[in-house]
Amino acid sequence: MSLLGKGLPFVFPPAIATQVPSQTSLCRSMPRRSLTYAAGIAGAFLALRLVLRNIHRIDFEGRTVVITGGRGLALELARRYAREGARIALLARDRAELQRAQRELERMGTEVYVHVCDIRNQDEVHAAVNAILDRFGRIDVLVNNAGVMQVGPIENMSVDVFRDAMAVHTWGPLYLTLAVAPHMKRRGEGRFVNISSIGGLVAVPHLVPYCTS
Repeated sequence: MSLLGKGLPFVFPPAIATQVPSQTSLCRSMPRRSLTYAAGIAGAFLALRLVLRNIHRIDFEGRTVVITGGRGLALELARRYAREGARIALLARDRAELQRAQRELERMGTEVYVHVCDIRNQDEVHAAVNAILDRFGRIDVLVNNAGVMQVGPIENMSVDVFRDAMAVHTWGPLYLTLAVAPHMKRRGEGRFVNISSIGGLVAVPHLVPYCTS
């Protein structure tokens, strides 16, 4: 049989394919057989994970990775992709922040492009994506990472604060995804990485706009 429609051969462990014993012998051998079944299934599961991991692994050498944000997690992700040989494009609102990140990454020998962009603005997003394509000719990975965090009691939070959080965490990634997806579709490949937070699952005091968005 094939697995996940990928044509990957998958052979069940011999223990699973053995003839079913009589009811009496089944009761006597249940603990041993249960362990055998469990071991066989666990081995098959681990093998499946390894196969799928190798299928989805890509070589970042020469590929273009776009990351929103210019410091913190965005910069750390950029460093890691750079060490894998990727070309990096960073989008953020703070020009000085972007320039600092660019200098650091270029010292690593990485080809870097930075673009001042407010991802809350769809026109700016389209302009940034077009500029990246003009520079590198391709976008292989989009990492939606940018975030904002407003801290305080909910009674001190205006509706505009909630709108801003939604714009950065929801509309911004959507604008970028819609701008990049047609290019990836034409090329027949591409990856989207959406950075999320436990705050979306667990309510945190004084972080209601962040958790909501």
